[in-house]
Amino acid sequence: MSDKVVIIDYLTFTSKIDSIDTLKFFLGLTDLPFRECKGRYFYKKRLMYDGINIYYDGLDDDMGICVEMSGKGCRNFEQLGTGDYYELLGYIVANPGDLNITRLDIAFDDFDNLLNFDVICDAIKSKNYVSRFRQFKIINEYSQDDKLNSTTVYCGSDKSDTLFRIYDKKAEQQRFDLDHWVRFEMQLRGDRASCFANLFVSGNTLGSLFVKVINNYLRFVVPDNSDTNKSRWQTVDWWFLFLGTVNKISLFVPDVDYTETRLERFVKTQCSGAIVAFIALFGFNDFKDLLQGKSQLRLNRKYENLLQEHGIFNLSELFTSEWWLSDATN
Repeated sequence: MSDKVVIIDYLTFTSKIDSIDTLKFFLGLTDLPFRECKGRYFYKKRLMYDGINIYYDGLDDDMGICVEMSGKGCRNFEQLGTGDYYELLGYIVANPGDLNITRLDIAFDDFDNLLNFDVICDAIKSKNYVSRFRQFKIINEYSQDDKLNSTTVYCGSDKSDTLFRIYDKKAEQQRFDLDHWVRFEMQLRGDRASCFANLFVSGNTLGSLFVKVINNYLRFVVPDNSDTNKSRWQTVDWWFLFLGTVNKISLFVPDVDYTETRLERFVKTQCSGAIVAFIALFGFNDFKDLLQGKSQLRLNRKYENLLQEHGIFNLSELFTSEWWLSDATN
């Protein structure tokens, strides 16, 4: 797969340290005739130019400025702005907390009939795949003009941080002069988008990252009735021709920056109801016994690190005292 046909097709990021003018200058968009219009995403105002939106004046003071570039906006950034994604993503990655990627789409356009909807849909329906995705969705759209009939395949949930979308770009763009045009899009949000950007500015090419991430999430396979373990089934030829590699790369982001504030927020928002109900049903003594029993188990590394930062190394000894009856901060 060539880097020439792997593109960034959607990018949204926020900045808390830039002004509208500094962002325009950095992106090379100062001279574009933006027009002001009504905002969205909890921003009161925005500047808009042909697929590029700059949102500002948020409802909260710490929302900063949001830049959104659709597929058309990305093409305009490349043609009319600096078009330097390496510099842009590098700037975002270098300023965690102050700049943040909320969405990043990477796309590949297949003009060589590598991806066939009938073959893909049959493989999904027959469950001839190995995947981290639990959910697949196939949508067929029909028109009075058969040329406009189209199929879209969704791999993963639209609420998750990673989603693959395969659709008929030829029908969407009504490019009937082409024999074949299928687009494969990877939609990343939050930490997954940030991790991809980090890997990109660390020296990986867009194309190599694209195929390795796909390999990590999805592989179509040849059924082997003699082996019940699908992970050992051989990759189908058409999938290997599409990706050109069996290498994988993970977008998992380890949670190394875990603080007492995050712990407090998690307990209060996620666990407080269960704790109250447990004590109401079984009594506080049973809750204390539960805590003493859990203290002897090995904790997740992020909890161990947090406790050790506060000088707590032996939970079993701690839980034999009556510390919970006093203020733990004293």
